[in-house]
Amino acid sequence: MRGMGLGHADAVVTAEYVRRGGRGLEEVDVKDNQLDMSSMQLLFSALSGCPRLKGLAVGHNPVFDVRSLRGRGGEGDGGVQGAGEKGAGAAAKLFAQLKVMKLEKLGMGSTGMDDESLRCLSDALPSMKQLKVPYVSSCQIS
Repeated sequence: MRGMGLGHADAVVTAEYVRRGGRGLEEVDVKDNQLDMSSMQLLFSALSGCPRLKGLAVGHNPVFDVRSLRGRGGEGDGGVQGAGEKGAGAAAKLFAQLKVMKLEKLGMGSTGMDDESLRCLSDALPSMKQLKVPYVSSCQIS
């Protein structure tokens, strides 16, 4: 599903598929799409139920991009329809979902990670004992 222009609606459909029958997945590559924090929250929640998942590539998505953290939605909804939780709390919850996965490879390059989101990832890493290849690049560190 790499580079297919996937957005939030696609994340909803993909998460539902995973919950219904995709539990045997071993690797997922959703790099180079338009998946933001709320999209990743949906996907990570569904993927945490995949006991054989070993590789997850989510790089080159606006997961931690400040613009994507402001919310989505139409006029009159306050800009938060389907937006999910935001900021450091959202990052902490996102990485908490990674803790239950038995990942060996995690690719999160070019996702807009900043100091706070990197700190949340750093806090989660000791629990990710099977992780052999963590890939994080192009971060916005101050």
